[in-house]
Amino acid sequence: MLFITAKQFVKAGVSQDAISEFENGQDAIENFENRINLGKALPALILLDINMPLLDGWGFLEEWRVKFPNTALSVRICICTSSLDHEDLIRANSTHLIQDYFVKPIEASVIDEIIQ
Repeated sequence: MLFITAKQFVKAGVSQDAISEFENGQDAIENFENRINLGKALPALILLDINMPLLDGWGFLEEWRVKFPNTALSVRICICTSSLDHEDLIRANSTHLIQDYFVKPIEASVIDEIIQ
């Protein structure tokens, strides 16, 4: 699903070079820490899956909250998941870190909305 979502963003006009994909939350956190250490910017948008190995989406959010506490206004984090569990939606709505919640597969019109 990660591959399909990335291809949809490219089709909508986002440069492939602007897209970083991570198989798990731990790899993403480590990449973002490296970016900060190198003086590079964090991404403007993170599409976060809840179900990932090693460090799932909820664990990622906890790490994000600790390691990048001043990013709420500069980084938009959206849940992008195949989970239909209503409890996940409630949990996502309970944190200020999540701006949107999308269920995969994402339609082209939703991708256009995300990009805007």
